[in-house]
Amino acid sequence: MLNLKQQKPKLNKICLATSDGFDFIEVNKILYCKAEGSYTEFVINNSEKLLVSKHLKEYENLLLEQDFMRVHNSYLINLKEVKKYVKSDGGYIIMNNGDIVSVTRSKKEDFIKVMSYLTN
Repeated sequence: MLNLKQQKPKLNKICLATSDGFDFIEVNKILYCKAEGSYTEFVINNSEKLLVSKHLKEYENLLLEQDFMRVHNSYLINLKEVKKYVKSDGGYIIMNNGDIVSVTRSKKEDFIKVMSYLTN
């Protein structure tokens, strides 16, 4: 059984190297991360977007134990920022800011399980 409570201590902030310096972002303010080729776009809850020159996989490893989940090859989402899951059209997620995130078939079942644990 998946137990989300027995994980490493939560990160408060993450350092993102952008083109003009370093941004220190509170992890809980990240809505989701999107792969953009060899870059990663961070979408922050104040509608800010930051583009970082590292692959999404590097951030997946860092954020996986911080209530984030890879739901698609291109998306790593903050599970606490999920507003709704829609079953139609193959299944997709609506984030708290209204953005739509695709979910791959292979991740749907895991996503639904994890969300049921988070809400209990």
